[in-house]
Amino acid sequence: MLDLVINFIFGLAIVGIPSYVFYRLGVDAGIQRGVRRQLLRELTMCGIIEKTEIPAGKYQNGHTA
Repeated sequence: MLDLVINFIFGLAIVGIPSYVFYRLGVDAGIQRGVRRQLLRELTMCGIIEKTEIPAGKYQNGHTA
């Protein structure tokens, strides 16, 4: 019975730790992207920077490489 509990805890650690790490990386990347987009939007609205047209062949669907 004790070995079943130990195996269960090991299983949770093997699955849970990488899942949590990837979750945190995704959240951090999403927050950074959102902050960057919001800052760009505010600077554009204030007239500090101007939005330019990007040639169609350089980027697809608005995503950078």
